[in-house]
Amino acid sequence: MTRRLQTSEETGGPRSGPLHFRQVAGCFPTGITLVSTLVNGEPHGMTANAFTTVSLDPLLVLVCVNRNTRMQRFIEASRVFAITVLAADQQDVSGRFADATRPTGWAAFATFTYLAAPATGCPVLRHGLAFFDCAVTDIHLAGDHCLVVGEALAFDELDKRPALVFVDGRYATLPRSWATSETAGHSLRTGCCSARSAPQT
Repeated sequence: MTRRLQTSEETGGPRSGPLHFRQVAGCFPTGITLVSTLVNGEPHGMTANAFTTVSLDPLLVLVCVNRNTRMQRFIEASRVFAITVLAADQQDVSGRFADATRPTGWAAFATFTYLAAPATGCPVLRHGLAFFDCAVTDIHLAGDHCLVVGEALAFDELDKRPALVFVDGRYATLPRSWATSETAGHSLRTGCCSARSAPQT
């Protein structure tokens, strides 16, 4: 008979619950992104690490957004969003857009260089690693979050710098030793999507 795995609660450790759940989930390293949208010509953004690709046919991505945040309301209103994948030297961006007291609108982006995404016009950070420019296809309620699914209308790699990673409640750096020092072509100028830069799952 296979021996049954015991939880830490059963062996005198932390009790199961939201805090322990977050601690355990923190064992899984994630990248960090800036999610942005545009409502009536005004930009809005938030930090998110619950982001993933979903499908290659059609090209779909997913980001989880707290259902009670203003960002969720903005995305529901605009039906578009952009994802910028953050580099290791962009902890300031992550911190800024994770701060609940940050200003809204243009003021939140004032100290960062950004360009308009080719399809939706949502802000994309000029010095990020990659971007996905998306139209919302579905929003699914899941507990205290919404699962926002978007079709990637445009996307590309922007740079080869190391990636910003979040694990065990702190930042880490993921070296990209296999990458060249040359920066990738910037489809923000052309709006092109090549097969080379298609999301992988």
